[in-house]
Amino acid sequence: MSLKRKLILGFSIAIVSSLILVSLISMFIINERFQNYLEEEQAIKFKTISDEVSTLYINNNYSTSGFNFDRIATNEGIEITLLDENGNSIYTSGTPRMRGMGRGIMQRSSQSDILKTINFDIIDSGRKVGQVIIGYYNYSYITESASIFFSTLQRSIILAGIIALLIGLVISLLVSKKISDSLLHIKNTAYRITKGDLSPVNIKKTKITEVDELTGSIDYLRSELINQDRIRKEYAQNISHDLRTPLTTIKTYIEAIQDGIYEPNNDNLSLIGEEIDRVNKLVEDLKNSYNMNKEDLGLILSNYNLNQELENIKSTYESIFIKESKNLTLEINENINVKLDKSKIREAIINLLDNSRKYTSSGGNITLTAYRNKSDLIIGVIDDGVGIPSKDIPHVKNRLYRVDSSRNKSTGGSGLGLALVESIVKAHDGQVVIESDENRGTKAFMIFKIPPRE
Repeated sequence: MSLKRKLILGFSIAIVSSLILVSLISMFIINERFQNYLEEEQAIKFKTISDEVSTLYINNNYSTSGFNFDRIATNEGIEITLLDENGNSIYTSGTPRMRGMGRGIMQRSSQSDILKTINFDIIDSGRKVGQVIIGYYNYSYITESASIFFSTLQRSIILAGIIALLIGLVISLLVSKKISDSLLHIKNTAYRITKGDLSPVNIKKTKITEVDELTGSIDYLRSELINQDRIRKEYAQNISHDLRTPLTTIKTYIEAIQDGIYEPNNDNLSLIGEEIDRVNKLVEDLKNSYNMNKEDLGLILSNYNLNQELENIKSTYESIFIKESKNLTLEINENINVKLDKSKIREAIINLLDNSRKYTSSGGNITLTAYRNKSDLIIGVIDDGVGIPSKDIPHVKNRLYRVDSSRNKSTGGSGLGLALVESIVKAHDGQVVIESDENRGTKAFMIFKIPPRE
């Protein structure tokens, strides 16, 4: 069954059930209140008739001379009986007739047609001098006008229910059509995306939060697929360039040696070896950038002193910075012991330092820092280099992404460094945060939650 039919069916069942329930409750309450009202009116009427009979009886010196209440009894459908002070019957109007107008409406069983009586004492000067007995059937209070009023009320409730049902069905049709049409359009758009059609999503706003959020998600997915497709194409160009350069160099030297142009000496063979190492590193970086969890990276956690490790990294690579006239400093103000994968964290730090070195001009400054707050360990590399355009910051951690292709080619970047750092830090349940201002510098932080302490 389609969503539209399910929505219409669900709305219809809910509306019909609600209307039936409301109608039954309304009819029950109205019936009860209306009967109470008519019974109260009947009691008042009986009391009036009793007072009239009592007054006439007392004024006639306890005589029934001139008594004629037959017409009143007939009109009201009751029996009027007068007893003297000794309880003897001295007047009766006869057996009451059934006033059956209301029996079909408010009386549900013939067993309810019971003759009932109500007694009123006749008091004269504080002394009981007789008694008026009024006999009536259960539903004698339901007059013709009351029956017509109640039946009209019932019809009005039924008519209002039918109108409400029709309005509800029309609203359910409109709402279900609006929802189902939007979802159908979203489904078709998603299917179109799976077939490679990444043209703009054109789905009207429905003012239904969940549907509009789903539309936004589909559009975001489309944008991300377009972005990923662009990255893949750029990466294909970049990686082919990065691989072609060392491979061409290797091929050139080998052919030169074969032709006797170059001697197969240590210098030439070392150069070929360096180019082979360059290719191997590029392939290894690519492979490692896709290892996103502890199991794939094969983390080996160990306790070690981070201060000493950062000092070792600085000592090892400081000569490269000095050669390029760049200043590398270490800022760490406390003794920090950690439990991390020492080699992987070292690799991540070296990648961050290498990025800063490549994009910091001669005479620039790069700072390696580490500190702790209440819940985090932060390791950061801060430089005053060229920075990253704001539009590129959300994407720089994506594997294969390059901020500036021409600039990266000149510096030898492959677009894998930050992706690899992201993989290593995520494997340690941490996160990488990049802050940058174009032409003013970049801050890259590796943040690890609740680092173990000795």
